[in-house]
Amino acid sequence: TAVSERLLGAAHEDTLAAGNRLAEAFLAGGRVGEAVSAFQWVLSRQARALGPEHPSIIAGQINVGRALAAAGEPSEALSVLAEALAVCERVRGEAHPETLSAREELAAAYSSAGRLGDAIKLYQRTLEERERAQGGRHPDTITTRQLLGDAYLADGQGKQALAQHKKVLADRERTVG
Repeated sequence: TAVSERLLGAAHEDTLAAGNRLAEAFLAGGRVGEAVSAFQWVLSRQARALGPEHPSIIAGQINVGRALAAAGEPSEALSVLAEALAVCERVRGEAHPETLSAREELAAAYSSAGRLGDAIKLYQRTLEERERAQGGRHPDTITTRQLLGDAYLADGQGKQALAQHKKVLADRERTVG
């Protein structure tokens, strides 16, 4: 990143891509503090270059939120991810695939923070939107259903979890064999 920044500038797309790859490597290597810093570095440069509601900013916020969650900072992660979702809803609309993914990321953070009721509500809403927009057998819809089932299970709602996971199995058998 230092070479890219020096040669191309801090806001050049190649420099920002290099920063994101470095942050992902830190995250994958368990160096979450460095991942948070690197994702924040990228996000700050994206925001200056592209403006606060550019789609790349949304992805950058989600990356920062994921890293904060991995770093054990659930309240900060929830704040960043909630802001990313709000921007995505304004910019992309309620049912856009990126909005659905942003909502799912926030639900996952709620789940990790032990706020299972909030997670379940977001997973339910995301599932409803995915079924309308993408259909019940789309891979993303099936994954959302699985995540909802997992959240139900973690919340001690075995009957609801079982119903979701049975549907996931049936849909996976129909779609992938």
